[in-house]
Amino acid sequence: MTPEQLILLIETSAKQYTCMEAKINATGYVQEERSSQQIVQVVSEIHTRWSQDKEYWKISRTTYPTAEQPKTHEEVVTYAFTPQQTKKLTEEPGKTPRGLVRFGNMCDADKSFYTIHSAMWEHCDILWKKLHDQRDMTLKYDKIRNLYEFKVQTWGPGDLAYIFYVDPSRNFIPVKKDIFSQAGLLKHIECDQFQKNNNVWIPYRYSWTEPQQNWMECYEVEKVSANVPIEDRLFDFDFPAGTIIIDEMAYLKQKFKVV
Repeated sequence: MTPEQLILLIETSAKQYTCMEAKINATGYVQEERSSQQIVQVVSEIHTRWSQDKEYWKISRTTYPTAEQPKTHEEVVTYAFTPQQTKKLTEEPGKTPRGLVRFGNMCDADKSFYTIHSAMWEHCDILWKKLHDQRDMTLKYDKIRNLYEFKVQTWGPGDLAYIFYVDPSRNFIPVKKDIFSQAGLLKHIECDQFQKNNNVWIPYRYSWTEPQQNWMECYEVEKVSANVPIEDRLFDFDFPAGTIIIDEMAYLKQKFKVV
């Protein structure tokens, strides 16, 4: 098999996913450098809805004390994304809810966790989108693990290298991804405990690790439905009464309250 053939198979596999709704439990760990002990830092219950042009998140998050943050912090953050706008609501115990409406879709600052879809397919767009002037690609097949090890070196801002571990028995899904900079491994993403759901493969457990940040987050999928149509109204939410909102869409930088 050539790299070009494998890219086509991966892209075809990704296109089989049209929408997804899930309830996920996530635990974030920080690793102490001296003892290598993993300490629970964040626990989240996440409800996500995804389609090819819209996305909804509701994250109920508890962050445990650190030297910088000596108190336990609880919050519920809700997002609604479309290509035209982003809505965000932050609710904390004892505080007035805060809202934001801005132009444009999701940005990097919004991404504090991985959905099922992003764990499977994020970063794969470098394979079929020409984001760089040049790519070096090497492909080998591991017979023992039945995985294609596909390395892609990109040249451009950052000069990153990606290794996709592609499983032909699961419809050519990259079940693991490693991302390297010149300083070493930046991120490792791994999906496992795959099951068929409405005739597509879903990982019921996945994780991501940033070794240079001593950080790891593990996800357990409690409930998921794949390729079952989701009503448009379920990708949106209303701000509760009393919310203080910054509306950038209406060019209102000042704050006002929903009544």
